[in-house]
Amino acid sequence: MTLSGALSGAGDIEVFLDETTLTGTANSTLSGNFIVSGGHLLLLNKTNATAIASTLTLSQFGGTPNVRLLRANQFGDSATIHFKSSSSIVDLNGFSDTIGSLIGTGGEIRCGTGMLTVGANHKDCQYSGIISGADEIGRAHV
Repeated sequence: MTLSGALSGAGDIEVFLDETTLTGTANSTLSGNFIVSGGHLLLLNKTNATAIASTLTLSQFGGTPNVRLLRANQFGDSATIHFKSSSSIVDLNGFSDTIGSLIGTGGEIRCGTGMLTVGANHKDCQYSGIISGADEIGRAHV
């Protein structure tokens, strides 16, 4: 399934499908949670057009939730990534991005050659999981 255009509103959106792609040219302003309960979420918004503005929650329900960036800067600088599933993966795919908070237990952030900058909203982050990349130290700035 492909969702084209900016996501907006206050409610939550939850996906369970094998593969969902977010693509668009305008910033999403969804203030609710974007919940990935299984399958793959591919983030393909135009560079610097925010795909996830608020909270991305990875919560296992009948499948392993995975998120993969296909372009840089898919998250808003105040966005939160919340791991609720120990087998979840967020794959930067070599791209870089900045988020506000990283929280949860388990899961993995795969940086590759990219970099995830955390703390843009100056809030506390409590994450206990794996951060990996070509140079693991310094790839995630907390």
